[in-house]
Amino acid sequence: MAFKKFIQTVFDLETFGTDENAAIASIGIVDFVVGEKFEIRDQYYATINQSRNKELGRTFDPRTLEWWSQQPKEVQKQLMIDQRPLDDVMKEVCEFIQKDAKLWCQGTDFDVPILRTTLTQLGLEIPWKYSNLRDCRTLTEELGFSMRKFRDAKTHHNALGDAIAQAEVLNQVLFMIKQSDAA
Repeated sequence: MAFKKFIQTVFDLETFGTDENAAIASIGIVDFVVGEKFEIRDQYYATINQSRNKELGRTFDPRTLEWWSQQPKEVQKQLMIDQRPLDDVMKEVCEFIQKDAKLWCQGTDFDVPILRTTLTQLGLEIPWKYSNLRDCRTLTEELGFSMRKFRDAKTHHNALGDAIAQAEVLNQVLFMIKQSDAA
């Protein structure tokens, strides 16, 4: 099947708001090629220092901040470890995402607009082709696959942990499709 030769890239954001101007707290990205056995080809993870997000006027929604305060302490602590400057992280994200990769996320109306507006605000080029955006949630739910069995309570709401879980499910679905096309 045609998608086999393409790199599949899954990304996930953790944010301090839900609109397209939300401040990004962390980003996780996973590259893989569809196969019988799930194997990560490459991965990226960063937590972000919030000073630049504040300087840019990015959204810190009180309801989202309250929600974060109710998450397990371990999950909250993960957002504070090794925080890096927003500009540096976004430049690295642009280098990591390959232009011809199929770019997946859990719904296209949350992660994509937030990442796009952040990159645009920083004057960075969008690193993906518009025609390569994919929605993991729609594909997996329509075929009856659940993210719940792949989520680890320790890594849920960790951007890299969520990206890996999404990639695992996506690999199963795409491999199943590939197998049915070969039959």
